[in-house]
Amino acid sequence: MWRIVLLLSLFFSYLFSIVIDIDKDRDFCNILQYSEVYIDKTESLTINQIKNKSFIQNSKQRLTFGYSPKVIVWIRFKLENNSSTKIDKLIEYANPLTTNVTFFDPKYNIVWDAGFTHNFNKDSINPTFPITLEPYSSRVFYIKAYSHITTLIIDINLWNSKKFYRHELRNQIILSLFFGAIGIIVLYNFLIYLGTKEYAYLYYVLFFIGVAFHHLLYKGIASLYLFPPYIMEKLVEFSSFIVAFPIFFLALFVKKVLNLKIYPNLNKILDIYLIFFPFLISIVYIFGWFQYRNFFSILLLLFIFFILIYALFKKNKQLNLIAKNTKK
Repeated sequence: MWRIVLLLSLFFSYLFSIVIDIDKDRDFCNILQYSEVYIDKTESLTINQIKNKSFIQNSKQRLTFGYSPKVIVWIRFKLENNSSTKIDKLIEYANPLTTNVTFFDPKYNIVWDAGFTHNFNKDSINPTFPITLEPYSSRVFYIKAYSHITTLIIDINLWNSKKFYRHELRNQIILSLFFGAIGIIVLYNFLIYLGTKEYAYLYYVLFFIGVAFHHLLYKGIASLYLFPPYIMEKLVEFSSFIVAFPIFFLALFVKKVLNLKIYPNLNKILDIYLIFFPFLISIVYIFGWFQYRNFFSILLLLFIFFILIYALFKKNKQLNLIAKNTKK
């Protein structure tokens, strides 16, 4: 009997062999690299069932699963407070576009739902979960993550609250400057278009509008300030169109500026592709082939680069105009 008890104790000590000792004065720690992972391909396990599963030790600071709509990833980690004072921390799930994130605190039966399809904790770009550890105590936590629309990328950090909000403020200021710069570019070139009626400037403006809208969604700003969860979910479903929009107008801009008619074969191929481009993107959406959502956009982007290289080889003088517009 004692041998069985010993084996069980060794087994459970192995399961939780890596314990994260949290320090009150430590501002930041990536806890994913000290966590354990279980991949639920049945998509049906509950928190009570998952406790009995054999997790695999993880050593990576970030886990990427690509487009995996039929995979649920469970993360387990143990935090320990060896000090004589109570410690408050924030756990950050550092990806604003995972559709569903659930945080479990089994000791107090606490469950928090997050992800961009939920309204939970909208005071930061990424989902955060506040925790408190009493003196000389330890707790095991679980995070359940899956994404049926976007790619599944997992990155989990432990923060001092004050440090996290300073980091969040700095991050949002940088993003504000970025979008402000794009806004100036859009306004400046749109005014030029109004004065010249030159379509190259209009295509340039539409390209930057597309880039700005894409980044608002994928940097988490849109879900934080602009759109409620149900609209965000619908928008991300149309992500293939959102990615395709700026690339489509970039192709028109290059075609116009380079006067691509002087290269009849390239011009004809590009025209044919641009005609079918919206239909190809629509097919991806209609059939739900989200794993190929960016395939045709990347193909168009590669063709644009080929055109630019070909024009450079042919010493096309209009390339100077593209360079000047890029600097503006």
